Amino acid sequence: MSVSKYLIISFLLLSLMLNACQTSAPPPEENPEPAVPESQAEPQEPEPPLEPEPVIEPGNVEESAADGFLSCPTVGETLTLGFDHALTIEQPDVNLTHILKESYLTLVAGEVDADGTVGLSSVGSPSLEYEMMGVMGPCSVEMAGTMQVSASGICNDGIVYLTIVETWQSADGNMVCDGNTMAFSSPGPGAFTHEGADGAGEVFYLVEGSEGYTVMRPFGAGSGYHSWTLYASQIDLVPLVP
Repeated sequence: MSVSKYLIISFLLLSLMLNACQTSAPPPEENPEPAVPESQAEPQEPEPPLEPEPVIEPGNVEESAADGFLSCPTVGETLTLGFDHALTIEQPDVNLTHILKESYLTLVAGEVDADGTVGLSSVGSPSLEYEMMGVMGPCSVEMAGTMQVSASGICNDGIVYLTIVETWQSADGNMVCDGNTMAFSSPGPGAFTHEGADGAGEVFYLVEGSEGYTVMRPFGAGSGYHSWTLYASQIDLVPLVP
């Protein structure tokens, strides 16, 4: 197979990796969504038509739920959304790993509506770094690129609904085939919008503790995951350049 065909395959596989996070198989039942306190009505979410329910890693939700979720932030206060992603696709003669370096996005609270709903929006649209490496037939591949992220949504009674937009940019790298090194650029797969099963937003709960609240999407075309973690308390961050 020619080097040019391997370059095309590398782009197609990258797109497959990201799409598989959107259309992966339903998670196992041993990861149920935490119960909502009796004083609050649980959001009604219909069965997803195409997108599976995410795997939930509640941190210390059980302890927090006993006293109710934390209050929504007031005007000007912030929440922190963490991103993490590590996927591996394995096919005959192909083994590629795609890693998004763990990074964070700041969400700031806006005005409060009459019903107590707080608007949330991200500060800027920072670029997060990702890498892909592995082998395709006789060739080895290494490349790196960036993903721009933004998010917006609402908070009501300690429950947060976020629409998260991830725009994967092009990647640059090297492919080595039979001892010959070739520099190349791969076009980015583009934008992916995550808005939950019913389009109302990915659902998070404001809980105490440094673990935050994690929503995880398993990778349906191999091994790995794509996840977001919402932190109610400010954590030490490395500044991101929008």
